Amino acid sequence: MTSKILTAVLLILVAGSVAFGQVDTPGNDFVANEADRPERADILRRELQLSQEQLRKIRILNAEMRPRMRDAQQAFRIARRDLDEAIYADELNEEDLRIKMRAVNEAQAEVNRLRAFSEVAVRKILSPEQLVRFRQLRQRFARQGERGVRRTDRPGGMRQMRRDRQPDPPKDPKLP
Repeated sequence: MTSKILTAVLLILVAGSVAFGQVDTPGNDFVANEADRPERADILRRELQLSQEQLRKIRILNAEMRPRMRDAQQAFRIARRDLDEAIYADELNEEDLRIKMRAVNEAQAEVNRLRAFSEVAVRKILSPEQLVRFRQLRQRFARQGERGVRRTDRPGGMRQMRRDRQPDPPKDPKLP
C-alpha cells in the first residue's frame, strides 16, 4: 500500500516537473535566441537605438552564451527523455525514477541559471531608458507569441497548432 502511494506521489511530481519544463518562458531576445529570431533582434536593435559599443558587448555575450545555452537545453531534453523512459519502463524502479527526476530538475535549473545570467548581463549593457523600452518590447513579443500558438487545458500545457497551420490528416489507402 505504501509503495502504491509513493508511486502515485512520484508520478504526480514527475508530471508536474515535466509540465513545468515544457512551459516556454520569455527568454532574452538577444542572447541564445538571436539565430532563431533574427527579425526580433533587428527590431530590438532599431527600437533601442543601441550604440556600436553596446552591439559589440551583446555580440560577445551571444558568442559566449549560445553554446552554453544550447548544451544546457540539450541536457534538459535528454534528462526529460530519460525520465519518461523510467516512468514507462516495463518494471518501475522507484530509485531510478528519483535519480531521473533529480537529473531533470538539475538540468532545468542550469537552463534557468544561464537564462537569468544572460538577461542580467544584457540589462547591465542597456541604459535605464533602453531598459524601459526593452521591457515594453518583450511584453509585445510575448503577446504576439500568444496569438500564434495557443495552449490547451491539457496537462503540461501542450501546444496546439493554429487550425490554419495544422497538417492534413494522413490518408488511409483503404478509404476512397
